[in-house]
Amino acid sequence: MKKLTLYRHSEKTQDGNHISFTDGLRLAMATGATITDNISHVFHGPLPRTAETACYLVAGNPNAFSDATQHDPIVGLGDNDLFSEMFPDNVRNLVGKYSVLGAVFQGHGDTVASEFAQRGIDAINEMFDLMENDEIGVGMFHDPTISLAAHFIGLPNARSLKSMESITFIQDDDGNIKAIGINPAGVVEAALVG
Repeated sequence: MKKLTLYRHSEKTQDGNHISFTDGLRLAMATGATITDNISHVFHGPLPRTAETACYLVAGNPNAFSDATQHDPIVGLGDNDLFSEMFPDNVRNLVGKYSVLGAVFQGHGDTVASEFAQRGIDAINEMFDLMENDEIGVGMFHDPTISLAAHFIGLPNARSLKSMESITFIQDDDGNIKAIGINPAGVVEAALVG
C-alpha cells in the first residue's frame, strides 16, 4: 500500500502568488512539525505558493523528510490554465454564496466538474506511480482541486479545504485509490481510517 497526503497550500499574499511571510510560513512549518511518518516523496504544483509551502513544511520537521525525494512540479491539481477554465466570471461570482468547491459544481454542473476532477485524479495516479510500495508522500496543491478529485474518488464528506488542511489518499496493491479523510490544518492522520 502507498499513502499520499495532499495539502492545500498555506496562507497566501493578497495578490495570491506567494505564501505570506508571517502567517503562511508559520502555518506550513507548524503543520510540518506534526508529521510523525517518515516521508519518502514531496510533490507540489507549478504555481510558486505550492513550492514555497512544501519548502516550509519540510523546514518544520527536517527529520521526517531526511530521506525524501523532492519532485518537479506535478500538473493537474492546479495551474493558471486550469484555474482560468474552472473560474470564469460566472463561477467566480458564485464564490461566497457557495464554497469554492460548491461554486464549481453550481457553475459547471457534474459533467464538467468530473472532467476537472479527472485531471486531479490523473495527477494523483502520476504521484503514486513515482512511489514504491509502503512509501508515504505529501503534496501541496490547491482548493478545490484536491477535494474535487476526492469527491469523484468517493469521499462522501469532500469539501473545500482551508489553508494547510489535507486529504489523505491510499493506493492498494491492485492500484485502487481511496480517499480516506480530511485532516484539519496542522494535523496529519497517523492511522488509516477504514
